[in-house]
Amino acid sequence: MASKGLCTAVIFSFLVSVAIGNKLLPIFDDPHSIYQCPDPTIVEDYPLCASDVKIGGQIFTTLTKTVDCPASGINKKKIACIIVSDLSDNDEGGYATIVNGGLDQYFVEIRLKSQWGKGLNYHIEVYTLSETTTASGTTKHR
Repeated sequence: MASKGLCTAVIFSFLVSVAIGNKLLPIFDDPHSIYQCPDPTIVEDYPLCASDVKIGGQIFTTLTKTVDCPASGINKKKIACIIVSDLSDNDEGGYATIVNGGLDQYFVEIRLKSQWGKGLNYHIEVYTLSETTTASGTTKHR
């Protein structure tokens, strides 16, 4: 169900970009989520990393979880798209922050922090540049 909403957001972003002359802009401003995907048309079909973080709340405290992408190993392609979706209801979600790496880097470190007494419920996807795209964003001709 979360994937359907995420897919809809990416498709909607693409349609908006076409409508405004291919200048892709973030389509939502949510303090609980991250959407850094300047051009979804140049990313790989499958994410470098995809994970769900669901941790129940604990009374009288906040929770912090760090997610590294890639979790292990070496990535040789630059990151082109980072989507961190807060799946919590009623504005009770945590806060997502990129603390290291990010777009145009080979890794990203994301910190998730819950609100006081609440849990974490996130879906994370990180995509790299496609094989047919150079770092400058132009398509390689075969």
